[in-house]
Amino acid sequence: MRHHLATFLSIALLQACTPSPVGTAMKAPQLQVRPGLQQLFAPCQCSGTIALFDGQSQTWYTSDSIGLHTYSLPASTFKIFNLLTALQTQTLASPQDTLHWTGQPDTLRYGYRPDIYRDLTAAQAFEQSAVWAFRALSDAIGREAYRQYLSQADYSNLQLTQPDTDFWNFGPFGVTPAQQVQLMRQLFANQLPFDTAYQEMVRRVMLTPTTAPFPIHAKTGWTSQDSLRVGWWVGYALPEEHAPIFFATRLFKSKTLDTEDFAECRKTVTLEALQWLMQYRQ
Repeated sequence: MRHHLATFLSIALLQACTPSPVGTAMKAPQLQVRPGLQQLFAPCQCSGTIALFDGQSQTWYTSDSIGLHTYSLPASTFKIFNLLTALQTQTLASPQDTLHWTGQPDTLRYGYRPDIYRDLTAAQAFEQSAVWAFRALSDAIGREAYRQYLSQADYSNLQLTQPDTDFWNFGPFGVTPAQQVQLMRQLFANQLPFDTAYQEMVRRVMLTPTTAPFPIHAKTGWTSQDSLRVGWWVGYALPEEHAPIFFATRLFKSKTLDTEDFAECRKTVTLEALQWLMQYRQ
């Protein structure tokens, strides 16, 4: 059913959405607002924002120009920046370094996940979203180092006042979909304020198994903010013989609604948006 829906939406979006150029405000030739992309959220009973940057046409596409610049917690997508910062500060020598299980699960906030209650490499902790491991790294890195690299990367609202170690999951810290996409563009081009070798390491760790016919390097995220669940999928796709597509999909869903498909929807919505852009390129 979702394949039929994707095909229908692709045709509808190609025919019905009108591009809206916005000069160079996003450091790109134009921004095209495609409200029809919002239809992709409907089967998931979600709202949200889709942000795409097409490396081929150097064009931004978004479902929502307001949401594109609205801050929210990044949740586990911040593990990308976390891993880069840990490497740059020598908190880690490589993603293959072992992080030793602290013996302190936080089931109240993160549920019961016995599969991650063990020693893990940093790469495994990234892939499995082991919060305990990145809380330990965050303690070792320190807020001043975060502030330094976040400022240099022009990423986030720099609100680091949350006392909890994992400030990316709780509190006033926030990023926008536009910032997420820009971070992916800079990471791909080795333009972040981290050593090139570390950026290459993190890109390799981000390679994600999917049903897409091309490689995708990405990270998911899920947290709660006020009365909403917040879900993300952030990364870039590498279609064969084409320039990369950089993406950030953010979903909002009321806590009162069922969450059974929420995790899956982060990816299915994004994959359908990528499918649309690939067809639009033709």
